[in-house]
Amino acid sequence: ALNDEPAVLQSTEYNKYGESETNNTFTDLAKDISASGEVLEIEKDYKFNNADIRKPIGIVKDNFVINGNNHILDGNGQVSMFVVLGKNITINNLKFVNGYSDGYGGAIIAEKGSLTLNNVTFINNGAKLFGGAMTIVGNAIVNISNCNFIDGYSDRGSALYLETGTLNVEYSNFTSKYFSHWGSISTNEMDVTVLSIDNCIFDNVFSKYSPAVFAQVCYVTINNTKFYNLKANESVGAVGIRAPKQVIIENCLFANTTSTKNAGAVFVDVEGEGTEPITEPIEITIRNSTFNNISSGFGGAFVQLTGNLTLKDSSFTNCFAVYAGGAAYLSDVIAEITNCKFNSNKVVSQPDYQTSGGALYFDYGILNLTDSEFNNNGASMASAILIYDAEYHLDNITFNNNNNPVYTYFDDFDSTIGRIYGNDTISEDDLNNTYYLSMIPGEGMKLNLTTNNIDLSILPTRFDLREIGWLTPVRDQGSMGSCWAFGGIAAFESALLKNTGISYDISENNMQDSMLIFSRYGSGNVESANEMIAAGYLLSWIGAFPQVYDIYDEVGKLSPAIHTNQTIHLQDFVLIDCGNVSIPGNPALKKAILKYGALAVLFGADQSPEGYNDTTGAFYNLNGTPNHAVALVGWDDNYSKENFATTPEGDGAWIIKNSWGAQYGDGGYMYISYYDGTLCADDKLTDQAVAYVFENTLPYNKNYQYDFTGINEFMMYDETSELYGTPITNVNNFVSAEDDLIAAVGTYFNQSGMDYTVKIAVNGAVVYTQNGVSPYRGYHTIKLNKYIPIKKGDKFSIYVTSLALGVSIPVRMHYEEGVSLTNIDDGSWKDLYQEYGQVACIKAYTLKDDTAIAGNKNITVDYGGGKYFSVKVTTADGHIVVGASVKFKINGQSTTVRTDNNGIAKIKITHLPKTYSMTTTYNGKTYKNTVTVKHVIKASKVTVKKTAKKFTLKATLKINGKLVKGKIITFKFNGKTYKVKTNAKGIAQKALNKNVIKKLKKGKTYIVKVSYFKDNIKTTVKVR
Repeated sequence: ALNDEPAVLQSTEYNKYGESETNNTFTDLAKDISASGEVLEIEKDYKFNNADIRKPIGIVKDNFVINGNNHILDGNGQVSMFVVLGKNITINNLKFVNGYSDGYGGAIIAEKGSLTLNNVTFINNGAKLFGGAMTIVGNAIVNISNCNFIDGYSDRGSALYLETGTLNVEYSNFTSKYFSHWGSISTNEMDVTVLSIDNCIFDNVFSKYSPAVFAQVCYVTINNTKFYNLKANESVGAVGIRAPKQVIIENCLFANTTSTKNAGAVFVDVEGEGTEPITEPIEITIRNSTFNNISSGFGGAFVQLTGNLTLKDSSFTNCFAVYAGGAAYLSDVIAEITNCKFNSNKVVSQPDYQTSGGALYFDYGILNLTDSEFNNNGASMASAILIYDAEYHLDNITFNNNNNPVYTYFDDFDSTIGRIYGNDTISEDDLNNTYYLSMIPGEGMKLNLTTNNIDLSILPTRFDLREIGWLTPVRDQGSMGSCWAFGGIAAFESALLKNTGISYDISENNMQDSMLIFSRYGSGNVESANEMIAAGYLLSWIGAFPQVYDIYDEVGKLSPAIHTNQTIHLQDFVLIDCGNVSIPGNPALKKAILKYGALAVLFGADQSPEGYNDTTGAFYNLNGTPNHAVALVGWDDNYSKENFATTPEGDGAWIIKNSWGAQYGDGGYMYISYYDGTLCADDKLTDQAVAYVFENTLPYNKNYQYDFTGINEFMMYDETSELYGTPITNVNNFVSAEDDLIAAVGTYFNQSGMDYTVKIAVNGAVVYTQNGVSPYRGYHTIKLNKYIPIKKGDKFSIYVTSLALGVSIPVRMHYEEGVSLTNIDDGSWKDLYQEYGQVACIKAYTLKDDTAIAGNKNITVDYGGGKYFSVKVTTADGHIVVGASVKFKINGQSTTVRTDNNGIAKIKITHLPKTYSMTTTYNGKTYKNTVTVKHVIKASKVTVKKTAKKFTLKATLKINGKLVKGKIITFKFNGKTYKVKTNAKGIAQKALNKNVIKKLKKGKTYIVKVSYFKDNIKTTVKVR
């Protein structure tokens, strides 16, 4: 059993060595080595002085042994001690202190052959670049036993750096008081190496990444080793492994190790950059190992990305994560987990962030979990295991005190759950759940745009954005293949600086991690990507926000989905049509730099001696493949062709901002020949220059979408089709999350001057149509002339019709049927995702509903005059709102009306003459007015003599100020009814003869009822 008590190493002896004096120099040591036979017995200490030659002593003998007899070699902080060139060299019982190299190997450089170290101690040795104590190159084989590595320092490998060859370390100890970038042991990222560690102790090491071991492209075996009290500022608390050939970790103890971002103890990234094909499965094995009190952001103790995993006979106790996977986080992995114990692990509760997988978070792979225990684990969801988008088989598992032990999403059909024991119950409701993301909420940071324009009429022979201050500082992508994120962010920041005058430092890390296959809404990429994916991230509103919220991490690949009050929303970008790329100094690119700022571009970064001049920082690659993203920031027509490693046809170069740090080129800026054959060299979307546009500052609060990773291609009829030139319609269907206003629609156009039609339907009814012409090639947010209100739960559809429509090919996202449709080919609607594996690149943007009623006035109308009571619905800034529901109530009756294309809602007044109260209700507010309905008929009183021969009943009909002809007026008089049409003067008159008068009584007044439809008035007939 492993002992939990660490063997604490101290460097107190170094102080004695540093203060001791010796007259024996390295010149003396070199002579002693040269003069010795097969064995050198060192009988005194040696110290470098300024009279010595400032280079390590070469050991060129074969089968040579140095017995140090516990003596000291002191480099005096100026020189490395040995470069081993011979075969079968052995060094025993020697101390190396204060060695230093400006390059690599602070104490020893093992350059060839084989080297064995027994009972050797290294104290306070350092190298500027690689291997604080020792660097192994030239396929050397190094065996280290019972050695101590104390207080080493270097950028890579504060103790040991394995460039090429084989390194076997056993029964040795590693500690350092110095902060380093990489681990105590580090390997090269280019060449295959072999690393074996057995019965070692790593204790009290603090670094940016992976304090104990960081191995790349390597066969790694770690046995019987203890890792104590290690801390990484970023990712990997102890052992980091990238693009390995094989990994075995057995009978190891990890205790009190921590990192901030990914993996508190062990991190394995099987595919790394993903540029090399994997022909056989990469096997990762962890057996009989213990993980105690370990923490990180994702995967408290362990993270593995891709590959095969065997995790057996191991335990995880008191581990915790900030976001997901309290003990372990596995993504895109085929995992066999057997006989393991997960006890008291947790994911810390976060405000506004749902933490999950208290012990294990398993994503996008195949999980076979058997004969294991989960006790007392915790998270806000899935206290023990969260499984997302995977096939799983659980059998003979014990769950105790885990609250909701298992929660799964999008289960593979073959998933099974067998025997389950313990006091927890797995609910059917917690299995095979769904998560259909269709909207990113939150207003972006308000941008105050300035006017910074440059005259485009004449292109200068030289232009450099550095000279006008439209560039942010050069950054360093480090070991991660994230140039696409750095190139995109560099252009994005330049456009922001041009348009706002403010320099932003945007998180490349969140873009990188969010768009990889390990993210729920990522692409299929494991590391490298392209500028369309970068633009897709920015358009999706998943970002962008300042670096401080998600600082750059060149190892980890898991980031939280967060929104900040400093998130900047992108609404538009332009794809630069480079035209004929064979034209030196393409004017299309020059004009775009002047107009928009830096451009994100892709080119073939050939770093061979023929392709790159390291002195001038100049690239020339005539026929290569584009493989590196940068920001294009200027040009120089007169840049000499002699500055390139291979001389191009003529002078002239583009100026680029690279992401390799300021130590390369001209402070991080470099040059690409005008005659380079790889810059924007293809019509493919991924090879086009991207310019970001900031001109739309409306405070959109929701982005409804399905194309989170950006555009993959344009859907259109090609020239061989009978339907060539026929418009296509795509539609995306959404459900409203809240009451808002649809204010804009975003989509891609494959060229400028393209006619398009946007239609919006709410709950199945088309409520608005807008036509337009595309302003450029790229993505454009189309501001609607009139806004469309939607209520929570409304189903709304965005139709876009044009000759070419952008589509995205999702990898990780899931979609319900019918959310994205097309009518391509035969005009019938087809499900884009179900039939083509695509979704339409159509976004809908909403604004907070600040609309109100206007124009609600008291009115007076004539009865039957066909008049309306009307109101207008507008936003606070005066935009008309179409389709808004307005409720009118008059005379006890309520009617709901939608606003028309002019934002008008109206109700026809058909009521009887009198004054009414009109109540108008909209958006929870009530407005009160009066509606007065006037009589439209008039009749004069009549006086008739009893002796008269006749008299006339007379009425006038006047509506809306006009006398009305041909309408029926009804007179009711003395029990009789008379119907009379109005004449041209609007008068209806009925002459009554003597027979009628006879029936009247003298001195009596009779009532005459006069009516026009339901407009009733009274007059009188008085008999004298």
